[in-house]
Amino acid sequence: MVIKLNDLLRFSQEQIDHAKISLNISHGKGGKKYFEMWKEDEREPVEKDVWYAYPSHFGKQRCFHEGDLCVGFLQMERNNEWILVAVGKVLSVPLSGSCAYEPLHEYDAFLGRVIVRLSKGNSMGRFIFNLSKFLDECEVIKVCEKAYEEDAVFSLDSISLGFVELKATLDGYKNPSLRKILENIKGIYCLTDTKTGKLYIGSATGDGKGVAQRWGNYSATYSGGNKELRNLLEEKGETYFKENFTFTVIEYFGMRFDDGKILQRETYWKKVFDTVRHGYNDN
Repeated sequence: MVIKLNDLLRFSQEQIDHAKISLNISHGKGGKKYFEMWKEDEREPVEKDVWYAYPSHFGKQRCFHEGDLCVGFLQMERNNEWILVAVGKVLSVPLSGSCAYEPLHEYDAFLGRVIVRLSKGNSMGRFIFNLSKFLDECEVIKVCEKAYEEDAVFSLDSISLGFVELKATLDGYKNPSLRKILENIKGIYCLTDTKTGKLYIGSATGDGKGVAQRWGNYSATYSGGNKELRNLLEEKGETYFKENFTFTVIEYFGMRFDDGKILQRETYWKKVFDTVRHGYNDN
């Protein structure tokens, strides 16, 4: 169950070909950590000046060209964990200092929230590489519920929401980064009736908006079109679902993962929990 960085960014090959990854450790070798500087800035991630992600040159070596895309990370306390703080387009490259840049606002919900695992040596304070060099190595391991705080981080292995929180998330009232994550993963999920203990196992496949799209069907209709859940809705009503149902991701996959293999995993989990005889699955 691995989510790669581009499962979230969904950069086209053309964008990848004109993109750089900016890995920022410290202000000079052994200097102050950029991550500490970023945390001390009390503004929201979209408002912070992340100039350090856009250096114009390292010595005489040019880092960017006009029109390049930049995906900027800061090294965290663990050397192999990096937090995403910038996704933008380089507007101009001066002879020294930082480039002028324009943030790509469609990625605002990821800034200060997405944490990846990437192994990189620390021989310098900053590195700029072609994004393609590390794109397949950047594994998304954590997502912050809101702008990074030590006590506000959840793992992709522990996504579980009650019905009311799910609806608020999908409607955009809370957890914006989580909604973006759910839109960019396929997977196997479980609906739990906490009143009876009965389960429903389902899957999210296809090229749409992943788990978010499938869970949105339940948020809108309660039953998601399932026969047994429709019967329960007619018997118990909408309030029963709001008060007693939780939604949990059991296994997650990138959007390019084979749908047939996901359906095989769905069948596996139905058998494991015996949800046809003892749950809400009808086949």
